[in-house]
This record gives sequence, C-alpha cells and structure tokens, in this order.
Amino acid sequence: MNDPGDATASDGPRLGPGERLSDFVDVCVGVAGADSGAVVVSSPRHPDTRRVLHTTDSSAERIADLLYLHGADVDLVSSDRAVGRTIIVGDRHDGARWPLLIDDLVALDVGWVRLLPLGAVDAPLGCVQLHRRSVRSGPLPAGTDVLIGHLVRVIGPVVAGDAALATVDGDEATDLTSVAIGILVARHAVAVDVASAMLRAGAVTREHSSVEEAQRIIATLHGREGP
Repeated sequence: MNDPGDATASDGPRLGPGERLSDFVDVCVGVAGADSGAVVVSSPRHPDTRRVLHTTDSSAERIADLLYLHGADVDLVSSDRAVGRTIIVGDRHDGARWPLLIDDLVALDVGWVRLLPLGAVDAPLGCVQLHRRSVRSGPLPAGTDVLIGHLVRVIGPVVAGDAALATVDGDEATDLTSVAIGILVARHAVAVDVASAMLRAGAVTREHSSVEEAQRIIATLHGREGP
C-alpha cells in the first residue's frame, strides 16, 4: 500500500475553477442538509461591493440578495470558519436581531440560513451561504461542522482564481479526504464517521492510500472513474 505522503497536488483530479467550485458547493449543501447554496465574494477594501459568484439554483440567488440587503453577510469572523453565522426562523434571539430579514425568510418559506466565511483570515473573500426550507429537528451528526469547515477551506483558493491550489496551509491530505468524505456523505446520506469508514475500506480494497482513494472519489464527480 502506498504511503499517503507520496501523493502530491499534481496527482489529484484536474478540474477547472468553475467545475471545482460547483462540485464543492454541492458537497457542502449535501453535508449540511441544506436545500441550496451560494458563494458570494467581496473586497476587503470595499466591503459594500459584492458579487454572487455561484448559486446552485435561483432560490439561492434570492437568499443571497436578501442577506446583502439586510447586512447579514458582513462582519463574519473569518478565523472561525467552522462556526460562521446561522440565522434560524423561530429563534427569538435571531428574531430580535434580524426582524425584517426573518420576515422575508418566512415569506420565502426558508427555515434557516448559514453563512461560512471564505478566504484568508486577514483578507476574507466573502462567504459560502447555505439555506434550508425547514428547521432541522435535531443536531447535525458528530463531525459534520468540522467537515464543512474543511470543505470551505478548499473552496477559498478556487474562488481566489488559482485552481492549482488544492490545499490551504499545506494540509493536502486533510483537504482531499475531507472533500471525498463530503461527497460520500451527500451521495449515500450517511454520517461523517460512516463515510470516513467507507473511504478507508475503499482504500484497503483497492490496495492504495486513503489520499489516493480520496482522489478517485473526487474524480467520479466528472465520470473519470467508476463509483
């Protein structure tokens, strides 16, 4: 079995920036149990300017416009990507802070929105926005927040326009396996720990490293290899 350390960024699937962004946002939506998502970019020097870079559907674009209109997509803490900001319809604290936004979300039949800061700590690029029609009845499975945080880390370099950057902070193995686990979670509707076990089992079955198995799973998004 190969050593995971042998894998390099050049070994991974070669996707264009648009393909990577669409795939990773779709995985974030699936992992979070959301209905749709968007990536909105802004300039640290001009916080009032923003651009909706990608949406999974028209409803995500409408939600992005509402969040901008009500000022809910600014002042996120970029260093805490795993937390970001969640606004829940029916939560009294959110209702007190965002009364007009909550009214608009109710009118659109939206149960919650989640915003995750995107980009470097000292120069945030914008945020990943997720929303769901109904409020989740229970907490997300253990490990889901950490996984989503890793996925957002991977999206950052893609938004920055450098498709060759498959990792952030030099942690390639974590980034690749996180994306692959996210794909398995969304594809098979399983918990994070189950998806992680599936990835390891696939690596053992195919007699290669977990990183190589992660690369194989990511490649299946574009039909490069069988599931």
